[in-house]
Amino acid sequence: MEQKKISITLPEDIANNIDMLSADLHISASSLIESVVKMYLAERRRIENKANLKKGYLEMAEINLSIAEECFNSDQATQDAYEHFLMGCE
Repeated sequence: MEQKKISITLPEDIANNIDMLSADLHISASSLIESVVKMYLAERRRIENKANLKKGYLEMAEINLSIAEECFNSDQATQDAYEHFLMGCE
């Protein structure tokens, strides 16, 4: 994968924490920041996917309720006709 060099400005305390953590992990600051950004992007995608799924389920809820009510009404009509038929047999 090609690399692109960027320059960023961070508060000194954050930069110091990056330096200390990268030294503790025996990796470069660039590798540490790359890992953190990848984790952030993955989490952001996960949150967006969850929001899209929720939106889709909410949109489908009305449709599913309508279908369920149609089936219930059909089943109820069949049940009523069957019960009427049984009453006529007694």
